Amino acid sequence: MVSGSAAETLRRLYRVVLAFLRSYPAAAAFLLFCVLIAGLIVWGASSEAYSEYELNHLPPDSPAEHLRLAQDACLTKYGNVCADPASATSHLNKIPRDAAEYGEAHKLLEAIQLQKQTEQTDAERQRQYLAAKDAERTRLANQTQQESFEQMQRNFSGTAHEGFQCSISTEGTAVVSFDNGHYWWSDDGRCAGEVQKRQAAEQQQRQNEQRAVFEREQRQRDDNAQLSSYWPTTLRVDTDMDSFWLNNEERTCQTSPDDKGRVARVTCSGNASHQDHSIPVKFWGGVDRNTVSDWKCRREGDEFVCRAID
Repeated sequence: MVSGSAAETLRRLYRVVLAFLRSYPAAAAFLLFCVLIAGLIVWGASSEAYSEYELNHLPPDSPAEHLRLAQDACLTKYGNVCADPASATSHLNKIPRDAAEYGEAHKLLEAIQLQKQTEQTDAERQRQYLAAKDAERTRLANQTQQESFEQMQRNFSGTAHEGFQCSISTEGTAVVSFDNGHYWWSDDGRCAGEVQKRQAAEQQQRQNEQRAVFEREQRQRDDNAQLSSYWPTTLRVDTDMDSFWLNNEERTCQTSPDDKGRVARVTCSGNASHQDHSIPVKFWGGVDRNTVSDWKCRREGDEFVCRAID
């Protein structure tokens, strides 16, 4: 029962709200709309929560609960593939025929049984295939040379089309085997392409390895050349630089390495008739580059000095 003071407070609040609604009809309509939307949201959430609660709190032995658990075990409501067929079958078998859920349960049970039969058939087929391969492997490993010869003739004549292996004999010729390498026979031409591809692949691999070694060594030479730029190295080289150069005259020259990769020649003129001299030259930069390089060379008094450009 509401007390007098509380009732008076409610009456005053009612009069205030009523006055507000009369004074601001647009605001009143908007407020009513918001209350309606909020009510729909609360009702939807409550309905969904109740449905979830009802589903998760079914009686332990009810057909609906067993169907739900079977579907959860299969991770699907329409079991084309069932993740846990044993658990699902256990629950489905507990659903009586007169239950409303029996029809859907029966469909799921049939799908599980079909899945089991398919798996068993596939497993048996795989077992037979592996057994046949093993038996054939054993037979080929124990056949006589005459049997292998006859097998080779059947394949060479085209009456048989068995798998084969290719290799190179000790004499360097192509050979073929139809019994996993038990016996080898002179190639009839089918291995020529295979052997050629294998040799090309091996050659390519060797070239790649040699290229990798060269690049690694070249990187080391480049690193050394970078360090050598901080102090000079004097070498006696063949060059067309001579006393006709003016003091402090500078030209762009090109160096060539010897068979060990060290600078051995400096060419500054395109005149082929120009005479070469073997003189000491001071180099600022790496002299073990194993490649043709460009340099700026200058006469400095009685000596020639070259500084690396690249």
